[in-house]
Amino acid sequence: IVQYEKAFEIKWTSFLSTMRAAACGYKANDQQAYRFFLDKAFELSWSGSKNVFDNSEEFRFLDGSDFENQVNILYLEGAEEAGVNVKLMTELQNIQKSDQEQRRHMREYSEKYGWQSAPMDSLWKIQSYSDSVNSVRVIEIIKEYGYPGKSLVGEQTASAAFLVIQHADLD
Repeated sequence: IVQYEKAFEIKWTSFLSTMRAAACGYKANDQQAYRFFLDKAFELSWSGSKNVFDNSEEFRFLDGSDFENQVNILYLEGAEEAGVNVKLMTELQNIQKSDQEQRRHMREYSEKYGWQSAPMDSLWKIQSYSDSVNSVRVIEIIKEYGYPGKSLVGEQTASAAFLVIQHADLD
């Protein structure tokens, strides 16, 4: 820990670097270092730390580990401490995942089968259904809570409603 603390003496602002230090401590079986740096990363940014863990390939070796469990615990604790509506945040994260589920495959399918193909038609039918279900729920959420921005659902989830509205057929 001492060497890492010296490295961060100038200014401790990077939750990504701190997450990397935590991962190194975990890999080295240094429980004290791993927990110290993981706690520090989430102190710097609970949302940003979770986001880099979830979306950075370099952390995939930690999937299913105690490290990942601690990330999830610290994320929920950070959200609660920030006054975020955790239940709504989780629901919108699931909606956002659903919004992107089929879209992730569209380029691959269009290149493999062609844009005017049966597999693309099937993919679009599934996505259109998902879009309609998601837009109905997001409209209900907006009516009940107002727009679900970062103070309500956290920085990482604040764009979920926008994505759904952007893809909605509002005619």
